Amino acid sequence: MMNIGDVNNLINDDLREIDWIPDGYIK
Repeated sequence: MMNIGDVNNLINDDLREIDWIPDGYIK
């Protein structure tokens, strides 16, 4: 399990590449 900071960094990187947010994630 990754810590929340690392997860947020990965999500933010993904949002720069794509224009959608998976269910359960809030920008």
